[in-house]
Amino acid sequence: MLKWTLVVATLASRLLLAAPAADSPLPGPRNAEAVDTVTTVRWGPYTAQGFNDYSSFVFNLGKPCTDCYITGIVPNLVYWDGNPAHASTTANFDTGPMLHHVVAWNSARIDATCGIAFKDRFFASGNERVGMSLPAGYGYYIPSGSTWDGQVHIHNTAAVPKTVYVEVAFSHRSGTDSVKDVRALWLDQNNCPGNSQYPVASGYTDSHWDWTIPSSGLQRIEGAIVAIGGHVHDFGISVAVEKVGTGQWICTATSGYASGSMFDPAAVGSPPRPNNAGHPADDVALTPGDPAYVGHIEEMTTCSTNVSIVPGDVLRLHTQYNATSSIPDVMGIMVAFIYDNCPSVDNPTQANADGDALGDACDADDDNDSWTDGAEGFITTNPLVACTPGGWPPDPQPAPNGNGTVQIDDVAYTAGAFGSTTTHRAEIATQNGTVQIDDIAAFAGRFGDTC
Repeated sequence: MLKWTLVVATLASRLLLAAPAADSPLPGPRNAEAVDTVTTVRWGPYTAQGFNDYSSFVFNLGKPCTDCYITGIVPNLVYWDGNPAHASTTANFDTGPMLHHVVAWNSARIDATCGIAFKDRFFASGNERVGMSLPAGYGYYIPSGSTWDGQVHIHNTAAVPKTVYVEVAFSHRSGTDSVKDVRALWLDQNNCPGNSQYPVASGYTDSHWDWTIPSSGLQRIEGAIVAIGGHVHDFGISVAVEKVGTGQWICTATSGYASGSMFDPAAVGSPPRPNNAGHPADDVALTPGDPAYVGHIEEMTTCSTNVSIVPGDVLRLHTQYNATSSIPDVMGIMVAFIYDNCPSVDNPTQANADGDALGDACDADDDNDSWTDGAEGFITTNPLVACTPGGWPPDPQPAPNGNGTVQIDDVAYTAGAFGSTTTHRAEIATQNGTVQIDDIAAFAGRFGDTC
């Protein structure tokens, strides 16, 4: 489970040993430019005594790469002998240890919801070990020189000590690849300065936490949510995030248990459950489920979405439990990844006419036809549409004569406008207010070109 304590203090810690990476390309490219590489990193070893816990802040976590984009994360808890030539084996409830939680934060960025007090919480996992996979073309950037710290909590249900590693398979791309950089957004029922835990009573509960996106400063965030997932504990049904005031549900992450599990919450009717997309009546039944989990929560659904958020939006986290008795320390957390196509300029709609990495608000060439928006504004073509009679400057004649090819009539049209101070459509060489010889020569030089 995903518990971690937010404490600003000098803590004794154990250095983490990153196992030698095992690198291999994925079988298929994310796009035509490059393929992902998968690097497996092991953090540890950690020893939890019998019927006891190992819990510690950890520093200088081994990273899979630098100057790179993380595109996917698959966590696990394993036994390993420390020999790079030897494989690991999975550790779980059936042999004693379980991954109560692991959280990693990146020193190179400020946490969106906690601000400068914390570094960016970009990765977390509980024992359900649900991975993160960003859509093709997106990645979370790791600059050279950045450090990762975090917290690890292992719970041991066996009578004897257990020594384990946190094993994480990272998919990543080079920082020189054409990848859209995303920002992590951590949403938590007991967020900073809390420790992520909160109590629930016996029976059905629906807990809420609101966060208003700031209009300025380092916590200001804007863009499209491209991926999001959530975490609850045993007896949890779901965690969801809503844009308050719009009725829009960004994502509902639903838990999964083996059929017949004693930890599986009973389905809830409406009322008391709100009857909407953010409050499913039941979890996902897994048949037969993985016996290694011994009935405990083993899945959470994730979402790939394209919902835009802007400063001033209120995001409300909803977490449902239906416990058979009161529980003092459950959790409800979601982590979203957001792409802002104009990070330094307001672009609330995320409009992007040409579909490249830059939104219209910060793209000098919105239709990607090699003519800047400023030049097209002067020439009077449409800067948002390429390859139409009204959108391609080298085809100077408006419809119906504009056909996307520079022909002799286009050169003649420009020559006939020589000296004109009103035929700006013919000024593709220098936009100085008068059709000149260089404009005529520019069209003649493009004779036969087709958009």
